[in-house]
Amino acid sequence: MSDHPASPAAGAHPKPAICRCGLGGFAQPMVICACPVHSPAPPKPEPPKKPPPPTFSDQVPEAFTKGFKDIWAGVAAGRSPVGLIADCRMLLAVLLTELERRAGVSAPSRGWFGGAPQAGMRAKIDSLVARHVLLKGVADLARRISQLEPGAEVNALYPMGDPAQARDYMNLIWQVADQGFEQDRWSRTGEAPLRVAPVAKDGH
Repeated sequence: MSDHPASPAAGAHPKPAICRCGLGGFAQPMVICACPVHSPAPPKPEPPKKPPPPTFSDQVPEAFTKGFKDIWAGVAAGRSPVGLIADCRMLLAVLLTELERRAGVSAPSRGWFGGAPQAGMRAKIDSLVARHVLLKGVADLARRISQLEPGAEVNALYPMGDPAQARDYMNLIWQVADQGFEQDRWSRTGEAPLRVAPVAKDGH
């Protein structure tokens, strides 16, 4: 029979025991623990930080700067695309109207009943591209947005609006603001505008 105490059963908690092996010259108290060893859980990775909205200079209309921050936050939070597209459309109209004014684009002639015909968004963008105010890539992006114009038909698959369309629209107005206002300021002053990369969500 061994002088060592019997090993405790699995799952037992530490219990004091007496060792009589004689190696130390006298009985010595010892503690036997059969508790399973658990390594500490690895720390959870922190979620990636969302980039802040881009910073615009005072060359960009103030109404656009304020409105774009709300759209940026709405896209990041997954807000209803219908509202986001409507807000983008309103801000695009603000930008295009101001760019046409700066480029000296004359207003369309009035119709028979005194009402000024409204040129479509695509027509305005194409006109500004032809005047080298905007780049061709902006016009190409505008053609991919089916809901660019007011009253456009809504995709049956997305009755509340297509999230990809909302993101494309946000990137469109961002490019128009950057090319039409910030790049012009950059070419005159040599000061590069601040930029951040747009957020991609849901694989888009």
